[in-house]
Amino acid sequence: MKKLLLFVLLVSSIATMSYSQPIARKYGIELNQFMVGSGFGTGTELQIFAADEKGKRLSVGLYYDHQYGKIGGLSVSFLKMLRSNNKPNIPILEPYAFYNFIYRKTTIVESTISENYIVSIGTYKSMEHHLGLGLRTNITKHLYIKGELGYGLYLGSIMKPSKPDEVLNESSGTNGSGVLAKVGVGFFF
Repeated sequence: MKKLLLFVLLVSSIATMSYSQPIARKYGIELNQFMVGSGFGTGTELQIFAADEKGKRLSVGLYYDHQYGKIGGLSVSFLKMLRSNNKPNIPILEPYAFYNFIYRKTTIVESTISENYIVSIGTYKSMEHHLGLGLRTNITKHLYIKGELGYGLYLGSIMKPSKPDEVLNESSGTNGSGVLAKVGVGFFF
């Protein structure tokens, strides 16, 4: 867990340095609830972000797994606003395009049986890549809400796991594609 937190801090510092051009920046924090098609269920992500005046934003954060009650990985997203709102205190809908990446590592200590699948004891890894469109609206000058809908690929699934490695007892699962649906709230500093 400490390595994961250090990784997030390293990536965010690198992103901040790469954004060190003489352009006005805004920083903030965002809390999102999302659902994906890879079988891991719903999750919550807490992200910190840097946004520039041209409408580009890079976010890095941690993913919290509700089903197992612990931090299950990290998430990175990049978005580009399709229309710029020069007056952030006016609540209009602002469309944007996004790319979202989620890395998960989940350890199952008790097998689960469902209608469609059986989850065996072991460690499951997944990397998910999604592209899509979203809408954001400002509540106040610093507070906004948003919604996203996208589609992408997942490399690893908990619903259809591959045979676990005999030494490590880790399964990468099967690959596929699925939908990403996300709602969230954010705050600019």
